[in-house]
Amino acid sequence: MDMPRPTKPSEAKEPTSNMNSVVWFNVPSDDLERATTFYRNVFGWRIQPLSVEREELLNYHTALTGKSDENLMPVSPGVVNGCIVKRKMGIPHATILIEVDDLDEAAERVKAAGGEVVSQKIRIENVRGTLILVKDTEGNIVEVMKQDNDSRR
Repeated sequence: MDMPRPTKPSEAKEPTSNMNSVVWFNVPSDDLERATTFYRNVFGWRIQPLSVEREELLNYHTALTGKSDENLMPVSPGVVNGCIVKRKMGIPHATILIEVDDLDEAAERVKAAGGEVVSQKIRIENVRGTLILVKDTEGNIVEVMKQDNDSRR
């Protein structure tokens, strides 16, 4: 069976709208301390102290996977940082977080494309943004976040 040939950059079509980048990942856990110890010991990630949110269920540890600036954003191309979160918040498996300019518009695009919005808006104070969980057409959970206009992670 022939495998499809990867598209060369020169053959790739320009997007028809603004691209929304993957800017973060989240790894759910049943035990935050056990999970952070695992990722620290196995991969050498620098695990930040617990970030405490108004709603205890949303507390998390930031995981730095490479050299990062004072805002915890990677300084090297291709590096993505993330969080170790509580599985109880509704994330059943590791997810990517896609940043968008308009959360309501993104939710409508998800539904129009056959996906499903599976959470209410979730406010994350420490990163000054709001997110929703969506399910794509293949059953994957994806986080979609709109940051406040005055901030960047």
